[in-house]
Amino acid sequence: MNHIDPSTLAAYVAGPDRSSTGAPDRRRRRRVTQPAIVAAAFVMLVAGLAWVDQVRRQPAPSTAPPGWNVIHADDDATFPPPDDLLGIAALLEWHDELLVVGAVQAPDQRNVAWTSTGDGRWVDRTIDFPDGCDPWGGIVVLGEELAIGCVRQDLSSSTVSVATTQDLDTWTVHQIGSVSSSFGVVIGSGGNSTVSLAVLEAADPNTTQGARLRVWASDDLTSWAQVPGSGDGVFTDAFAQRIRLFGDDIVIVGAVNTWSDASTGASGPIPAVWVSRGGTPFSRRLLPDETGRTAGGYAHDIAATDDGYVAVGGADGLTRAWFSEDLDTWGVGVVTDPDPLGPSGAGAMWTVAAADGTDLVATSVGDSIVGTPTWSSRDDGHTWQPAGDGPSIVLSLDDGVVGVRATAPVGPWQLELR
Repeated sequence: MNHIDPSTLAAYVAGPDRSSTGAPDRRRRRRVTQPAIVAAAFVMLVAGLAWVDQVRRQPAPSTAPPGWNVIHADDDATFPPPDDLLGIAALLEWHDELLVVGAVQAPDQRNVAWTSTGDGRWVDRTIDFPDGCDPWGGIVVLGEELAIGCVRQDLSSSTVSVATTQDLDTWTVHQIGSVSSSFGVVIGSGGNSTVSLAVLEAADPNTTQGARLRVWASDDLTSWAQVPGSGDGVFTDAFAQRIRLFGDDIVIVGAVNTWSDASTGASGPIPAVWVSRGGTPFSRRLLPDETGRTAGGYAHDIAATDDGYVAVGGADGLTRAWFSEDLDTWGVGVVTDPDPLGPSGAGAMWTVAAADGTDLVATSVGDSIVGTPTWSSRDDGHTWQPAGDGPSIVLSLDDGVVGVRATAPVGPWQLELR
């Protein structure tokens, strides 16, 4: 059956172009003969049959809901059973390989790096980080170097530094500054030449009440400058979960810790986003719930889409996601069947990755009770659907999204959009 192009069919039925530069003469009417009507009907019948044949040849639409297929990688023999794994700290692309950093507790507790060899096989090795360096606060890649944030506690103060390596064996420590007392460090980048680091500084080493974040930035991992406004009141009682760079903007997601109010008894964390645009002082936005009031909980990660940004986390005992066009005004994403977080908070969205502009996947830490739920969004994070039991941490690559799972079965995963 020959396929008839609809545009060709329209031209055939209309006949040659009889347009003119003058106004149409409504008194001139061309009489349509019966043979012409029969010919037109025949042509329309042939076109209809061709269209039906074309539809039959097309595959039937998938009945599967929009989401992600989680496909286990070929080789997981290198990865330990979940009872021996303390967790996965980072998933990176480095030296044209995938690098997974985590910790195991058997036969003795140690930090481990798993690297792919490009053929589906993985090798593991022990990592000896410099003193005070914490992979759980993030690891970043800048060119050939890998960088991790460090805080070393002395008698009267804490020294903030960054340790770098090109081979996971030899480390160089670059001192940044000092703080009176520290409750953690996070480091992040945006895939460009700038890296930023945030430290929670507290005057009292026994409590985070009144603690403030201090933020530094560098474009070479050697020279660091404190970002204007870091340590100011906007960072009071802040807690950073992730720091990202989007162009010239530094974005921190986490929570503001509120303390017990004598009149209301209210206390707890409020999910929040801090933004420094092009080196300007940070501003803060508290993330809402469905009613527009501030939610209770944490924002754990943030990603950029074609049309804005998406933050994910857990709040008010449920899985949460938020979206924004400008990092200033935030809406609440609709999560279908949001999982209760449980006492460990394992059901919260922990990492988020963008696959293709508006397509996103979010993952949870997972545990033996709730499994490792994942979610997908096809509309810039406005709506989310369950996407099965999948990886615990995800990474966006040019050709898709990959992940690593920390619960059984432990190992690398590939996510393919249906």
